[in-house]
Amino acid sequence: LTGHKDKDRRGIVFIDYVAEDSSKYERSSLVRTFWYVIHAALEDANTQKRGAVFLMRTSAWLSQRDARASKMIADAGRDVLPIRVAAMHVCHPPPIIDVIVKVWKLFLGEKLRERVYVHDGSDEEVLKKLAAYGIRHEAVPTFWGGELILDHQKWLDYRRAKMKS
Repeated sequence: LTGHKDKDRRGIVFIDYVAEDSSKYERSSLVRTFWYVIHAALEDANTQKRGAVFLMRTSAWLSQRDARASKMIADAGRDVLPIRVAAMHVCHPPPIIDVIVKVWKLFLGEKLRERVYVHDGSDEEVLKKLAAYGIRHEAVPTFWGGELILDHQKWLDYRRAKMKS
């Protein structure tokens, strides 16, 4: 959850499949983390009403990705979490991911299928494509050429303080 919004004031959730490392985290912890972030996003009334925008970072090599953890997250979220998916932007995918997404879209419902976008090219090209969907460069992580510095510890500290108040 980045704290940023798109032009329609929908919350932006960043999903980093590169960090999905089962040697460092138990799969059940990844699922719990996903659930927590989604529930944190739902604290915002606009995100509840208009949906969330997902920016997805895929790993360069499929061997880095934990497919079982991804499936657990997808199964946990499908028809269970009360969040509207406004858009899913897969950015800088390796070539095979583009093929996988095309096949994956066949299994999605018609509405969700139309909300999945794949953006490749240079950082500048991806930023322009995201901007066309109302996602400003301030809301895009620095490793994609944006200005958003992802600081997980700062976000966790903020969430802990918010829970105490």
